[in-house]
This record gives sequence, C-alpha cells and structure tokens, in this order.
Amino acid sequence: MPNWPLSMKVQTYLINHAVMLSNRKLQYAQSDFPLTTAQIQFSIMEEEKVHTLRRYIDEGTKTIEKHRQLRIALLRDKIPGLPRGTVLQVTLPDWVVVERSTHYGISSTKFQADESHYLVPDFSEERLTVSERQALVNWVKRAVRQHRMHKLITATVNQVVTKHALTIAHMQQLWPMLCTFMNSDPEALNARYQGDRVFYAMWRDRFRAPVRPMQRYNPTPEVVAKFGKIIHHADIVLAAGMMLAPYTPDRKVVTAEVEHYETLDGDITI
Repeated sequence: MPNWPLSMKVQTYLINHAVMLSNRKLQYAQSDFPLTTAQIQFSIMEEEKVHTLRRYIDEGTKTIEKHRQLRIALLRDKIPGLPRGTVLQVTLPDWVVVERSTHYGISSTKFQADESHYLVPDFSEERLTVSERQALVNWVKRAVRQHRMHKLITATVNQVVTKHALTIAHMQQLWPMLCTFMNSDPEALNARYQGDRVFYAMWRDRFRAPVRPMQRYNPTPEVVAKFGKIIHHADIVLAAGMMLAPYTPDRKVVTAEVEHYETLDGDITI
C-alpha cells in the first residue's frame, strides 16, 4: 500500500486534537480550587475597608470597583512552600470589592510579579490556616505541573507534525498515539458538513492501510533523543484526555486558571 504525505488539513487536525485532549487534562488539574470568595476578598483588602466600601455600595454609591474576575500573583516569599511564583486568573461566583481592576488590564506574556495589573493577596496566618495554605500550595503545584506539560505537548506536537513526521508511515514510527486520532473520532465521523465526514473517512482508511517495509521510516537517533521522552509522557496525558469527559466548570464556586508561572533552572523547553 502507498505511504501518504500528510496534507495541511490532516496536520491541523492532529495538532488541534492533541492540544484539545491535553487541555482537557489541564482543565481537570485546575479544578477544585481550594479558596472561597470570602478568603480571596479579605486577602486583597483590609477587612475594615471591605466593610466600609460594601456599606457605601449598599447606600447607593455606583463608582466603587467590584469584580468577579481577578488576576492575582502568588509569590514564593509570601507563601511558604510555594515552588514557583504563579499568576492566576480567578473567577468568583460573587463579586468582591477591589481597589483597581485587573481582569480587563493588558495581559502580559510572561510571569512578572511587579506588573501593576496583578493583585498580590496576603495569605498570612491571620487570613489562612496552615492547612488552608497547604491546600493552596498543593493546588498550585498540580496546576502548574500540568500547565507546563500542556505547553510542552503543544510545542512538541507542532514540531513533530510539521517537521519530522510528514507522512503516515513516519508518524506511525515516531508517534503512534497521534495516528489513533484518525481512527474513531465520533465527532469527525458525524460532522455537520459532508465534506468533513468524507475527509475524515478517507484519511482514516489511509492511516489503517499497512505500509511495508516500515524500517525505512524510523526516526533518526537525534529526533528520538529530542522528542522520545516527551512523547512518552505526552501519551499518558493524551490517553487521560481520551478517557475524561469534557470538562464543565462549576460557576457556583471559585475557579482559577494558571496564566503565567515563574521559570526555574532545569525546566524542559522545546
């Protein structure tokens, strides 16, 4: 059977599907944020000022900043046990009063703790117990670890698909997991437009067709050295994404997403 070069549409499908599955795992890793609206409110503003501003609002004042979406910076020198500084986008079920808006400011492209559009909460012992602060640290560790993995997967799948596995046989030899995407995607097989259904069915059959001999399509040792370990760990994430149901956030509780994190020496990059 012939070996087919991957069309740009197939490349885009494989990349998007991998990113979607990885992001699903990330969404679950960022679930169950351990803090309440009240804990966040009193960490970003003194209690007396909170009560004063809320009283003004109850009396009809319209100009006081109150928001349900914030950017907060968690810093290592303020939270014991935090492995790296992290910026979170936090969505609250109820509004809080703030001294300045952060959600609608210009988002930066990297972690920078002194950015003026971040709020730096005070999670000292007066506001959080030791166990509550440890729960926050554990959440950050889990979320940042998965966020880093998601970035690695996104970068790796882009490079592999567009530069190193340009045919079906090359992909089968270098990253077999990606080939499974063209096998049983119910959304693609039942797509709204006939052209999309025909595209997927055609490429499904091409991916299923055997190619021999396969040895000629083995990746080079350099490619294996660069991507092999990351692909191994990525496969675990992608398999989890396949098993998990699409994630739906609970808008009745505080939710948070990692926006930026502090890079450390030894971080793997692609």
